Formats: sequence, C-alpha cells, structure tokens
Amino acid sequence: MAAAQTPVGTVRVKVIDARTQLPVAGAVIELTGPPSCFSSGEVANRECWIDLPDNEADLLAYLTALAQARGNRLPTASGPPSAVTDTDGIAVFQNVEFGRYGIRAQLNGYVSLSPRQADATANPASPASPSPTLSINEKQPSVEVPMAMVPMASIRGRILDSDGRPVADARLVVGVTTDDASTRSFLPLTSVTTSKAGEYTVALAPGLYAVRLHAPPDPAAPVYFPGVADLSKASVLNLDAGRSMEDINFTAEQLTRTAP
Repeated sequence: MAAAQTPVGTVRVKVIDARTQLPVAGAVIELTGPPSCFSSGEVANRECWIDLPDNEADLLAYLTALAQARGNRLPTASGPPSAVTDTDGIAVFQNVEFGRYGIRAQLNGYVSLSPRQADATANPASPASPSPTLSINEKQPSVEVPMAMVPMASIRGRILDSDGRPVADARLVVGVTTDDASTRSFLPLTSVTTSKAGEYTVALAPGLYAVRLHAPPDPAAPVYFPGVADLSKASVLNLDAGRSMEDINFTAEQLTRTAP
C-alpha cells in the first residue's frame, strides 16, 4: 500500500514600503514557528521550527528523535525555509506542509511593521512589530500575506567633558516612552557605548523614544536628554521612518548640574 502523501499548500507574500506603497525587492522572508510556539508545554503539541547553532549536531539529532517519537517534526540544520522578494515585492513558498506558522521579513536598513504601524494614520509609540501568523489547512491551502516595511530611523550624538574632549565608553540607553509627561515611562530597548571620538549612533524603528546617559561623574545617576534627571522633563524623540536625528548630545555642564 502506498504511503499517504503529506498535504501541502502555498504561501504568497507581498512586501511593500509603507511610506511609498511601492514593492520592496530583496527582502528575505522566513517561515517560522508562531510566537507562542515555545511557551511552557507547547512544544509537544505544535509543529515548530527550531533554530539551532550549526555545531549542535548531537542536540539536533536528539531533538529530531524526540520529535519523531512524539509525532512532531523538526527542520533540517539549515533552519527555517526562506525566500527572497522579487522586483514586485513577492516571495512564494511552494509545498508548505499544513500547519501554523509565523512569518518574518528582513532587509538591511529596513524594519517590519505590525498592521497597526503600517496604517499611515497611526503614530506608533512602540517599535514592537510582532510577526504575523498564518494557518495552512484543507479549507485554506493557499495563503496571501501582505507585509509592510520602512527604512530604519537613527539618532546620533556626542559626549564631551569639561575641557571639550570626547568621553569614550560612556553608556547610553534608548527606551520607548510616551508624549504624556504626567504618566511617562521608560522601557529600555537598546544600549550603546560612545566611541573614542565620544560619538554614538543607534538604529531604531519608527516610534517615540527617550535617551538616558550613564557617565562620569556618577554613572549610577542617569541623565536624560537634554541633560535632566527627571524623566518627565526629558525630550521625547519622535522618529519617523528613515529619519536621522542628529545632535542628541550631552555636555560636562549638564552632567555636573544633574549630579546629586
């Protein structure tokens, strides 16, 4: 008796630039496990792609054997399937086994947007861009997935001491914040240290941010741009897609004034 064929479907992804509505070519699209795939107790019940380092052959073999024993599947060591968008911004996955998947798009200098962020009328206050999920099954063997990307934004600045010399290795933390000073919060997102020239650059998704500096004379007493200790008085940096915000600088005078 011939073995039953594994049911498969098709995933067609179209990626556009949310600002211009033009197609984005050259984006790498990956099918992955859904965001909640690895929550407690879920691995045995879901079909998941697991990313493993190339040198973990023994672990991969063990997990493969375990998955087979439980009736689940794992990817090969090459990782999740991927495709690259063409000049029309389209990538197609053929012969995709039925199941639930996450999907993500990557392109140097760009960031994916969530559906809310992709809305031209939205003013995103958070850079969070969760991957969309999709299901391929008998009722829906072919799936169309629209995705939006925009160029990364960035902030740049410099730290100078009392003699006007650059401060190297000062740590800056960029966090997500809000416009409302009375309820303002600071959710750390990424950090960077200044170069020998006292300069720093941070690439970010569109959103609202504040910058916090940890530097002499007291690294434990942070200072928010433009040189204030009180978060409610910090400047809110509203970054649009592709925008580079310059001169987010700190000076020795600001550090001394805000130190305890």
